[in-house]
Amino acid sequence: KVRMVGGALRLCVAGGEVAPGGKDELGYGILVRNVRHLLLEWMEFARMQGAQRIVVYTHENDGGQTERMLEPYIRDGVAEVVAWPFFFPISDRATAKSGVQFLSTLSMLWRYRAHVKRITMHDVDEYFVPVDRNRTILQILQNDYDPLRLDAVAANSLYFERDKSKPFPTGGMVTHEATTRLAEPHDSYFRAKSIYWASRVRNVDMHRVLHDSAHRVADTAMHMHHYRRVDSNAKGTPPSLADERRVKDASFVRDYGAELKARMNAMRKRIPQYDWLVDRKHWSAFYDGYADMHRVRGHGEFTG
Repeated sequence: KVRMVGGALRLCVAGGEVAPGGKDELGYGILVRNVRHLLLEWMEFARMQGAQRIVVYTHENDGGQTERMLEPYIRDGVAEVVAWPFFFPISDRATAKSGVQFLSTLSMLWRYRAHVKRITMHDVDEYFVPVDRNRTILQILQNDYDPLRLDAVAANSLYFERDKSKPFPTGGMVTHEATTRLAEPHDSYFRAKSIYWASRVRNVDMHRVLHDSAHRVADTAMHMHHYRRVDSNAKGTPPSLADERRVKDASFVRDYGAELKARMNAMRKRIPQYDWLVDRKHWSAFYDGYADMHRVRGHGEFTG
């Protein structure tokens, strides 16, 4: 059931625990809209961290282009693409976007809770990163948190800023460009993300479970690297973030850069017309009204 609680959407899962009979240990979900130039980097790092199933929800009327781009992942049984043409008819665009994100989180939990043991829902600029770089996220979950029989673990956000004097990467790597971050991790509601033990979770919102057995990872096992603008001119940035101290941190590039780049280059060779797919001038508008909810086009042919 979906309920409004205190003005916010909540998912309430009826019934008891679902038997975790699925073969996949860790599933990542992501809601995307005109970000194909960043998707390959995100997908490959998710796989490096142990994601065995990746579900891409497309909130755009792209004629199947995202699915075409991810065809090698789909053939390998790693990924699937779900068209997500939902729209909330309210004037506040940020709240409407949150509603769409919440529904994709709900879908991820309901569709896969009997088939995937652990599930999380991301944005394309968010990366779960271990504190100990010799371990993966899946290893941390299996070894440190499985014995505790938790409903979820939450990772605090480390905000990384890109160099605003450079153009945003159209085919490059955002993790390599953004090596300045806010000095301290953040743990308030909108600055943390959770990984759920899908067979046990009963009550969630977009970022975490809502009952006492949720577990905060704090800053000892993993962080959520969030790559975004965090300054007084960036839309949606609280002043408390814009004023915080910055530090240089290129440890992600040092520890993961070479392998991540090699994996991306290998996958690019398997994707026909990759450069065409990530070219912004071929992107379509996202779903933004009732008409689009009923106008999901089939797969078209490339003309580029």
